[in-house]
Amino acid sequence: MLFNCQDLHENKHQLVRESLCKDSYDIVIENHTYHIPDIIEEIQIIRRVVISGWGILQNIAIYNIMPRHEEISKTRTMINQFFCSIIDCLDVVKCDKVKDRYRRKITDELTTFHNAIININKLKHDFVLKLVAVTNSNSESPIFQYFHTFLEIHHYILVTFYKCGERGQLFKNHLEKIMRNIIAIGRNKFKRNSDTIFVCDCMKELLITANSLCNDVYGAQEFWTIFNKLLQNEDPLYTLNLLKSIADLQLTNNRESQLSTLNIPNYELLHSKLKQVLVNVEYDTLANVLKTVYSLTNDKWAKDATIETYQILWDYYSKRLNVSSKNYESYNARAFFNLAEQILTSPQHCDESFEIFVGMLICHLRNNPSQWGKMKGRIYSQLGPNKIKEMNEIGFAHIMILFICLSSVHYEESQKKILNFLQFYSPDRNLSVLWNVYTAFVLKQVKEEHDLEDSHKPLLQMLQQSVCPNQKHFHLVKEFLVNFEHILSLSKSMHLKQWLLFDFWLNKYFQSCYYADLKMGLDVILQTVQKVGTPDNWSFWESTFKTNVYPMLMSLSNIKNPPPVIGTIAGRLALLSPQISKNIIEFFNGDPLPPAIILQFLSVLLDNNYLFTAHQEVLVVQSWFKICLLTLERTDLTEKVSRLDLFPRPLKSYLETSDDPVGGLIEYLGIGEVILKSESSNSQKLCDMTFGHASNWLHYFLTDPESEPVVLRIYTYMSLAFHYCGPWLYQKSKSTCPAVRLLQTLYFPNTFVVGKAPHSFILNAIKKSWALLFAALVKLNTDYDSFLDRTLKDMLVKYIPYFSTSDSPIISCLVEEKPCSSVILEKMYICYMKHPVKEADENILKVLRTLSEIISNTTSESLLQLITNKVVYGLFELVIFHNQRNNALNLIKVLTNSQLYPKVSAEFRKNVVLITEKHLAFNTANYFQLMYALARFVPGDIKNVMDNIRHQVKEVERKRGVGFDQNLRLQFEKLENILKEGI
Repeated sequence: MLFNCQDLHENKHQLVRESLCKDSYDIVIENHTYHIPDIIEEIQIIRRVVISGWGILQNIAIYNIMPRHEEISKTRTMINQFFCSIIDCLDVVKCDKVKDRYRRKITDELTTFHNAIININKLKHDFVLKLVAVTNSNSESPIFQYFHTFLEIHHYILVTFYKCGERGQLFKNHLEKIMRNIIAIGRNKFKRNSDTIFVCDCMKELLITANSLCNDVYGAQEFWTIFNKLLQNEDPLYTLNLLKSIADLQLTNNRESQLSTLNIPNYELLHSKLKQVLVNVEYDTLANVLKTVYSLTNDKWAKDATIETYQILWDYYSKRLNVSSKNYESYNARAFFNLAEQILTSPQHCDESFEIFVGMLICHLRNNPSQWGKMKGRIYSQLGPNKIKEMNEIGFAHIMILFICLSSVHYEESQKKILNFLQFYSPDRNLSVLWNVYTAFVLKQVKEEHDLEDSHKPLLQMLQQSVCPNQKHFHLVKEFLVNFEHILSLSKSMHLKQWLLFDFWLNKYFQSCYYADLKMGLDVILQTVQKVGTPDNWSFWESTFKTNVYPMLMSLSNIKNPPPVIGTIAGRLALLSPQISKNIIEFFNGDPLPPAIILQFLSVLLDNNYLFTAHQEVLVVQSWFKICLLTLERTDLTEKVSRLDLFPRPLKSYLETSDDPVGGLIEYLGIGEVILKSESSNSQKLCDMTFGHASNWLHYFLTDPESEPVVLRIYTYMSLAFHYCGPWLYQKSKSTCPAVRLLQTLYFPNTFVVGKAPHSFILNAIKKSWALLFAALVKLNTDYDSFLDRTLKDMLVKYIPYFSTSDSPIISCLVEEKPCSSVILEKMYICYMKHPVKEADENILKVLRTLSEIISNTTSESLLQLITNKVVYGLFELVIFHNQRNNALNLIKVLTNSQLYPKVSAEFRKNVVLITEKHLAFNTANYFQLMYALARFVPGDIKNVMDNIRHQVKEVERKRGVGFDQNLRLQFEKLENILKEGI
């Protein structure tokens, strides 16, 4: 068969003849054998038989009569044999007169056959729908066989007419019939599936044959002339798709090399139907229309393209610029930039019709730059100032997209137009679209290496206006900073004056924006300095960084919780700008700066082997100590800093082996006095640089601390330093030695001294480190020192109000006994018991309860002995003079009830004798009240000192100049009576 959808070989016609006519001179039709040279003589009879067979197949379409497959196949074979034999006969006959006679006979008979074929558009619609749905998979179906026989007959008739030399109306009529049937089939196929208008490749084969023969007979344009006439009243959408399908076929057919002349454009029909489409088409479906048009004007017919296509489309869009199927409000600058790139490279993949139109126009102008003059007048006339003012964000986005893309072919003119449009577009509209689409233009400029001398000005003005105090437009500044990352990534050159976009707005924005936005923005600044930090770039950028970035970094360093990346940026600036590096190093090793910033700053310098001066090395060591003390996790800074000459070799060993660098430093300084006498000067210098300098910055981090573990770390290590490095910290001859400053900063700040309670983090840290520090101060005070003695007293007096009785660190100190316990008890006696007492009652009560807790739980005879020696006399005075006498008596009772009391009773009696000698004469009544209580607690011990009391009574009488004092005698007798009753 000629058409079977499986083998459309380029020598198809020859192969068919060989398969159907194995004997070149004989053919069998309806059981009759005909000799090829004589077949024309019998053509009328044969034609009747073949038409009769065709009638059987045509009844399938007309009456839905379905013959058996064998009968259909036999009939189709007969029809193919008939036409092949006619063609072969014409090829065999050599005599011109005979050939002319045969041609006339064949033409007459085929005209009859031509008239017997019913066009597709005359068939029932239901059948046509079945016909366009046939596929190769159901090739044995009657409809499939009918359809392909239909195509074969048309093909044979047309080819035979051509071989017979027919060039007149008969040939043209059959051409029109073929085209009309292809149009009808395609129309129904298009309605069913708009992706294609061909039922199968056999249709394409027939159309290519018709196209080729028509061009050969009438010339290249006649094929489209016939088609245009037949398509005059066709649906414009279908017509455009048909045009595309035919153009595809003309270029991609497997016989393209032989039929290259078939690719003739048909702009007349295209423009006519495009205008019709644009009258009523829905905007959402226009994209598919333009993709069809694009494949014609910018691909298959590009060589003959005209500007008229784009003028037609612009006339349509200029009235609908504010309409779109897209929401451009969600587009950021990179999205707009990517959209422009897609429009310029593959507009057929865009999903918005205006974008496809722009891509088509740019493609055309690239190939035909001389036609811009005709187009720009059309465009500019529709974009006056009033129209720009009335545009919504969609319209403005459309215009910007158009001219951003036009800048690829006419840069300077497009840039001027874009800047002009910005003057007329109202700033009260959607600013996000304005910012992002204009920034997309900037992105395109830097990618194409155009400088920003003019185009930066509108963007800079918008940035400056957006950093107003109400922060209404801060989100737009944030968008710009995100977009500046894209500017960096797309910039092959950093000499395009990108630095002009940085101005005073930077500092204003960073001072007021959200913390997350601040971090993001600083990351962009870091990316910038990393990209421009090369010798060929930095000279262009240095002034901008000095003027706008460096002051901003200093300002931001003082905010609460500044991002550490500030230090990284500052470190880069110090490396790149030697003129200001001294100031940068001074500032970014400053006392108020948080350790995270200094850590990043020093890491950059040390990683790049920066050469520090001697003074700067001191600053680095001070900052290193600060970072180590205020950072919970160990960093690699210690390994870097230890390379400095200020670190003695033995110290480096300690730092390498220590788990914590601060602990390693304390350990080194702690043994320096004993083992490393030769290093004493270095040790003192290190101590002053580290612990001594710490008092300058500690208060910045303790005023309102944020991390309890860090605060605990500070107090723990400082207490350890006092304990192990006390001689380096405290010099009696220096009133401003490190120890004095540290104690004032950590334990006795002015706010605390005047009565403000410490922060809870600080108080908890002091509770945990108090005992260690107290012990260290006692250790330092081996030779009496008034400052240390006063400090020990204050450590007790100032902090007892903040310590609970149950978990007071004072208890742990007392339990450890000498020397701390002795000092504490002595200070307790002096401050809370010795007459006259100036401390508040609640503090005295807390001391009494603390002592009661210790006495009740101690099993140490020596501790109880110490308590008896140091405070019992004071307790007696409290009973005599203070309104806390009942609580003091209770504590005395606890002491006398202790199991260890017999071991200290002798000391207790000595204190009774002492209190008697001192207060019997002048505080008689209160004294005897005390004795009455003691007589009930420990009558035996009081009885043992009764002689001392009697002697003291007589001594008082003697000094008063009376032989007998009745009051004294009565009180003494009462005491004796109590003892008798108790015993």
